[in-house]
Amino acid sequence: MEIDCVCQPATDVVAAAQAAVTAATTASDADSELVGRVGEMIASRSDAVATVATAFAIRRAVFTAAQGIEPDLECDDAEPDAIHLVGVANAEPVGTARIRRVTPETAKIERVAIRQPNRSEGTQSDDAAA
Repeated sequence: MEIDCVCQPATDVVAAAQAAVTAATTASDADSELVGRVGEMIASRSDAVATVATAFAIRRAVFTAAQGIEPDLECDDAEPDAIHLVGVANAEPVGTARIRRVTPETAKIERVAIRQPNRSEGTQSDDAAA
């Protein structure tokens, strides 16, 4: 598994990522459809917006579409202060999390989301399991 990471994205990066996900969202989104549409929209990008948009798409698919969390509650004012991680396996985004510093000595891992098709798969390679 590879990890894409964006540390403390600028407010305009967060806004552009949120706009990409909002533009790709439909009322009947399934996980793969939303993440795939966002991927198509940002395919030409390999920057912070692409990584953060992918993280937001996974979160929207898991928290909003599957669990019924309101979109306005899912993203918050802490997004620009967080480190955003996207796990990628076989060239497909499979999960995301964010890390946010709450004190100089403490950080919280938040917004952990794994796409439905990738749950219960584990992350170790066959070599590591042997």
